Amino acid sequence: MVRIDLIFNSGFSWHSKENCHIKGFAHVPGDRYLSGIELLAYFEASRDFGDFMSLVSLANGMFSVVLERGGSAWMAVDRMRTFPVFYAFRPESGQADLPAERARDLLISDSTDRIIEQIGVWKLNREASTEFLATGYVTGRETLAEGIFQVQAGEAVEIKNTRESEFSGPPVNRTFYSSYRTSSVKAGSIEEQMPDLEGITERIAGRLVNSLDGRTAAVALSGGFDSRFVAAMLKKLDYPRVTCFSYGREGNADMIRAGEVAARFGFKFIPVPYSDSMIRNYTEDREFSDFVRFSSNRASMFFMQEYFAVRHLRENGMVPDDAIFIPGHSGDFFGGSQLIKHDLHDGLEDIRKTIRRIYDYKYSFYRPGGRAAAKAILARIEESLREKRHGGDAFPYSMHEDWDLKEKLAKFIVNSCNVYAWFGYEYRLPLYDYELQDFFRDVPFGLKRNKRLYDEFLINRVFGPLGLNFPGELQPDEKTQQRARFRRKIRNALPAAMVPVTLSQRDPIYYNEITGLLRRDLARRGIRIRIRGNSYNSIIVQWYIARLESEFHGARSSG
Repeated sequence: MVRIDLIFNSGFSWHSKENCHIKGFAHVPGDRYLSGIELLAYFEASRDFGDFMSLVSLANGMFSVVLERGGSAWMAVDRMRTFPVFYAFRPESGQADLPAERARDLLISDSTDRIIEQIGVWKLNREASTEFLATGYVTGRETLAEGIFQVQAGEAVEIKNTRESEFSGPPVNRTFYSSYRTSSVKAGSIEEQMPDLEGITERIAGRLVNSLDGRTAAVALSGGFDSRFVAAMLKKLDYPRVTCFSYGREGNADMIRAGEVAARFGFKFIPVPYSDSMIRNYTEDREFSDFVRFSSNRASMFFMQEYFAVRHLRENGMVPDDAIFIPGHSGDFFGGSQLIKHDLHDGLEDIRKTIRRIYDYKYSFYRPGGRAAAKAILARIEESLREKRHGGDAFPYSMHEDWDLKEKLAKFIVNSCNVYAWFGYEYRLPLYDYELQDFFRDVPFGLKRNKRLYDEFLINRVFGPLGLNFPGELQPDEKTQQRARFRRKIRNALPAAMVPVTLSQRDPIYYNEITGLLRRDLARRGIRIRIRGNSYNSIIVQWYIARLESEFHGARSSG
């Protein structure tokens, strides 16, 4: 039996009809914008799983879909896993004599808590917990609860009806319908690539405005290029309802620059300076506790940096209830900011070197202790890379990028947007538009290195005509980045005790004070935390794992 229990309707709501359930929106062939019942009808028309995957792959947007057909289930999330979907198997009562693969109920939910309520017990996944402490997310299809799985970014899952008398083949069919891997690039200089990128940007802006449907665009504006790019799209199309906001320590450089950008555009600007009174005792709030459950869901780190800003805007009525939030994630990634940072090159390399590079650069919050733990993590990375294989051979650097996109960006960066939904708002991620992804996937390595094409396009074709270039803004040159990469490599190779803790007392986001409450909460419970370098996120993940440990042991004791 298939049991579907979808409960999170804040921000974006689930729409259901009989055995089809969807959340979100998409632009489908013909650039038709679909949401709600229209999007449901689009997926409901699937004739079989192959047809379902085809429809999913052609839908450019932010969505999740669950269909039940004849006791079987089809599930898919968009390329960025915007709205997580989880599943697990539960042996049926009174059917213990059946083979395990046939004696199961299938449980599907957007909440791991709800699945655990159905199962009755749960067990902490220790290997996944070690990984989570190092990265802030669980890679692959696993979660922090053993036996509960997640549908991955760009993945469609078919779970067949195991009760059929003629059943054959594996009950679970998992397929990645999209990939950021590439084995060829399109020729052309920066100037030759510019017209295509301009056309794509115009179409993305049009799709964004179409999806806003006249509602207020609340742009999370920083001092960087990406959020400014989003604001420029809206300005160029003269979108009439734009409010920009910035947050953090009062007078921080990003907030000042954001105010300057908004003023040049003529957009309303709301600074949200953080203070001790704004964050006081938040760890004791029921709302915060519920937010943690909603946002982390035993798979990803919850983010705190925008939590207080969005709460402040809502509580003070500074944006309309139907406003749509728009952060600037993650144009710099597609532009190529990670190529030098992660020591990527366009030559061939053994997969073991790719695995090691991912370990060195992505597993830095809290290093796994001992050889056995490190070996297990390396094996997880290898498994994740191999299962993401899509088509034939690919450039090793694009294998790294595809892993990064499906793991860190989907489960860490995109997951941070849960804060908007938690407070009841929809959001948009225009720089994840599939057309922009596909364009930069196939840009020559040399034009992505140090964001050459991306920065020149923004500076000369977008910001320049709008008077939005400021001195000293370019990404550091290659030598500066190489020196920084060398320092990171040395630091990551050192034992935790030898890495100096350098938490800034004046960090721009106010994270020292925000995470300070988490540190004190752990101290009250007698838990000593480990911090590497300047990572506030390492405090958040350790606090969350300690919370789950307490919950897990409490459940065992009561059982």
